[in-house]
Amino acid sequence: GFGETGESIKGWAKDIKEVEQTNIKILALQDEYNKKSRAAKLIQLEYQKGAEKLRQIRDDESKSISERQKANTDLGELLKKQMSEELAIQMINLKAIETEIKLKGNLTELEDKRIEALTEIADIQERITGQESEQKTNRVALQKEASDRAKEAQEAAKARAQEAKDRAKARAEEAASQLSQNLRIYLAENNALLKNVDDRLKIEEAAHSKRLALLQAEFETTEKKESDKLALKASI
Repeated sequence: GFGETGESIKGWAKDIKEVEQTNIKILALQDEYNKKSRAAKLIQLEYQKGAEKLRQIRDDESKSISERQKANTDLGELLKKQMSEELAIQMINLKAIETEIKLKGNLTELEDKRIEALTEIADIQERITGQESEQKTNRVALQKEASDRAKEAQEAAKARAQEAKDRAKARAEEAASQLSQNLRIYLAENNALLKNVDDRLKIEEAAHSKRLALLQAEFETTEKKESDKLALKASI
């Protein structure tokens, strides 16, 4: 009798104490969740603001590829951090609900809260996963754009090199043509000069031959006269 009653009272008192401690724990979790939930909206807005700024840099074609790639990478890190913080807040709420369910049982009201909390967690994961997919898609697009730009730069450099080579070849051909033309003019001018010199030499040679012939004739005439004189003297 009395002993059993005493034990029952002790057990009952213990249960009451555990319930009180559980209620305190639940209230603490709910209070923490409410505080962080209120701050979460501001945090989410800050993340959205930062994410949008990074998206603007990433999509700005006037920026360098490396700047845009860095912005996209930073965006991915930001989204991961955002999801981590938002999920941490919702996990506090879920933990509070599940603790209350353990205490009070699967009441419809509590089960609805639990489903609502799980839905909120799934929504966060879906939203962040969609944003991460966008970030990854843009990462691939930027890599392709970087590759295309590098290829274009290479082709442009090749075209400039070919253009410079063609200009150098054209200048060389023009110089060779000019040199050939100058040489032809030079040879033409000198050929005329040489021809004139040759003609003058021929005239001088003819004149010299004529002078020699005259001198020879004069010499012969003089020699004949002297011979005739000597013959005349000898006959006398």
